[in-house]
Amino acid sequence: MLVVYIKEGKMKLIVCITLSIFALVLLMACGDSTSPAGPVIPPLDGYFPIQVGSNWQYALSGTETDDDGDWTISGNETWSISGQSVHDEGFNVFQIDINWTITHTEVGGTFSYTENGNYTDYIYSDDNVVRWYADLSTTSYSVELDLPLSVSKTWDYIPDFPGFATISVQSLSASVTVPAGSYTQCAHLSFDYGQAPDDYLNRYYSDGTGLISQIQHVDNGTTDVWTYEYKLTTYTP
Repeated sequence: MLVVYIKEGKMKLIVCITLSIFALVLLMACGDSTSPAGPVIPPLDGYFPIQVGSNWQYALSGTETDDDGDWTISGNETWSISGQSVHDEGFNVFQIDINWTITHTEVGGTFSYTENGNYTDYIYSDDNVVRWYADLSTTSYSVELDLPLSVSKTWDYIPDFPGFATISVQSLSASVTVPAGSYTQCAHLSFDYGQAPDDYLNRYYSDGTGLISQIQHVDNGTTDVWTYEYKLTTYTP
């Protein structure tokens, strides 16, 4: 039970990090004084098309090494835009519901276990930015996309914590194949974690579809190292 408890906490962090890294940090942050204003006009194209009813399904795979040994990771995650809400500061956001299931299987052994969970975040999206909020009251957010994208453009992932993670646009012409199909002219975004040089995160967005692939590697400098990948299996506008 102790092993499951430790890994459950860690895997919940792993899943949440793909959306808004360290949600607890976002919840505790004071935020800045600048907030987007006005109603949400659903962007139906671009690198993050979004409207009520939009649904993305991803297959998860990867490996992990920790104090308990080596593991393979498999599972799935679903993002669903279930409605719109109003942030406490008065602007509209989209509600995104995330459901995930992950199975850990011991390499060379017979032990495995499965975890699942769900949570809700909130997205503000317009022609200039895609911002991700952990709830309807916190003023801190992550900047998923700073639009328009251009090669070599950079921005702080969490403006309240500059330098924690810097996003750079590596390419706007990447080709990626996932179970949902083959995509060209994709935006390749990379994350630079200044205080964790061995960590990396690469995301690939397709114009008109959204996030189609994500590859992340985390190395805490001791025995805990993991690498995992999201691959889009289906997208429903």
